[in-house]
Amino acid sequence: MWTSVSKLSVTIETGEQKCTIYGNSLNMIGVVVSVQPTDDNGDPVQVDSSTLLDNTWLIDYVDGSTLNWYGSSEWSYTDSPNEFHTIPGGSRAAEVVAADDGTPQVKFYVYCSAAARLRTKSIGVRVRTASGERISSSQNGDFHSSVVLSALESFFYGRGDINWEYERAETYSGDASDVYNFSLTCAKNGFYFKTFSVRGCCTDYGYDGLAGWILANSWKDFYGAYVWYREPHRRARETIINFPGDWSDDVTVYDDAEKNSRGLGFTWAHNHHGGGGTWDIPNGPMTYWWQYYETTVVAYDQYGNSGKFWVDTRNINPDYSITATDTVTENAHGRFDVHTEPGGTDVNASWSGPRLDIYDYNPN
Repeated sequence: MWTSVSKLSVTIETGEQKCTIYGNSLNMIGVVVSVQPTDDNGDPVQVDSSTLLDNTWLIDYVDGSTLNWYGSSEWSYTDSPNEFHTIPGGSRAAEVVAADDGTPQVKFYVYCSAAARLRTKSIGVRVRTASGERISSSQNGDFHSSVVLSALESFFYGRGDINWEYERAETYSGDASDVYNFSLTCAKNGFYFKTFSVRGCCTDYGYDGLAGWILANSWKDFYGAYVWYREPHRRARETIINFPGDWSDDVTVYDDAEKNSRGLGFTWAHNHHGGGGTWDIPNGPMTYWWQYYETTVVAYDQYGNSGKFWVDTRNINPDYSITATDTVTENAHGRFDVHTEPGGTDVNASWSGPRLDIYDYNPN
């Protein structure tokens, strides 16, 4: 029967006793507890991992209070890592584990909120044996092993902290379409974007990612903006300028292996309808000649620090911008219609290069 322990220690998963952590409630640090259960005679006894997990708690090393389990304030911990499980200034923490000398181990993941910023936390451990005995590694406990986590102040990314680059894209229609791929990446040294949350675009088959469109020059010129939001980001062939029964094109996206996992891809496309024809609407989500979504992007770096941006998918015609005299209405599908005077006939049909801009998000 498990009545005591002969070893109780705690270490960071790298085998060290100290590290930093961003106070943003997302960055996680793995903490490994080593505990050797024994019986009344001091002999090792086998305890299954589930029982060991259920009877082990991380505590404040100094005052013995328990950290918050799956909490949302100050210092908390869980038994499940997230995608921001990385030690600041180091490599992916999951790639390195504490040395295993055969002692049973339990692994937890510590995180902290902004309220803990610029503070240090000494963390110990408490276990409860099958006989009900509570044994601690703490300042006043039976054992004295601890780890020390120092909370860094989290920060937010702004427009000046990102790269917004574009290049001509590979399409499958020869020179019929003018298409450029844009990429959003992190410009901050030592950091990279890990994942993105995108709102405001079509998800319909054949129009996936379409976020804004203009049928200029009396419906002869199509301008469209797309965001390739689905993760993971891999090289793929995506449909653009899709008018079934008339015309469609494809574009290769995420064709830069180095940027694939660390950037968010967009496409800007233009096509002038040939043969004197026009682009017909309604067509899928396109019910009006100038429509757009309010497209926002939250970019998260490898530690969970984030920045929120607005992608201007309404002003994508290089030769015409919305003016103060134009009116905008939101329709039932979450899209916005731009009404110009006199009905858009003054929109220039010429093409002078791609236009797709990104800004810091400002809800006002």
